[in-house]
Amino acid sequence: EAPTAYAWAVVAAWFASQWLLFALLPGRRYLGFEQRYGDRFVYVINGMEKMLITLGVLGALLATGAVDSHRLLAEAVPILTAFQLFAYAASAALYVVAMATGSGHPCYNVFVDFVFGVDANPRLWRHPATDVKFFFESHALIAFLCWNEVCIWHVLSTRFAPALAAATGGADVTLDALLSAAGDARLPP
Repeated sequence: EAPTAYAWAVVAAWFASQWLLFALLPGRRYLGFEQRYGDRFVYVINGMEKMLITLGVLGALLATGAVDSHRLLAEAVPILTAFQLFAYAASAALYVVAMATGSGHPCYNVFVDFVFGVDANPRLWRHPATDVKFFFESHALIAFLCWNEVCIWHVLSTRFAPALAAATGGADVTLDALLSAAGDARLPP
């Protein structure tokens, strides 16, 4: 199914809220590895806080009715399609920019370079708060947790069995996300 205006609004709201948390939320800072230009970026480790804030806000929005779990589930395919199209477009843009600017280390296999990336740590404007890979890896796991929360809320509010199956089917991803976020909180200083 093609993405609807509602699906694109969900995608835009997700990315806007997650970029704000990514860029503004405090956390412990760690110096990253030296990059090819000699830069060493500072990484803010705050995955557990981002996850808890996101799940708490989503829970409040579901509880107050500001976000309708019925509509989210009814438009699941258009929403997931919109996220996938965004991911392909972002990957294509990163690939084109990396190849045009000579950043990164391509292997010159278009498929491998596109899927795995040419630049190991792509950044927008070479700014530390815009580490695209770091952002997408951590926030994709939070997105899986949010989808499970929506499914569970739907089950609790309607006793809809397919939603329960969808929620419990993502239990392994949820557990992985929780352990990853907890791992962020336990990194040594």
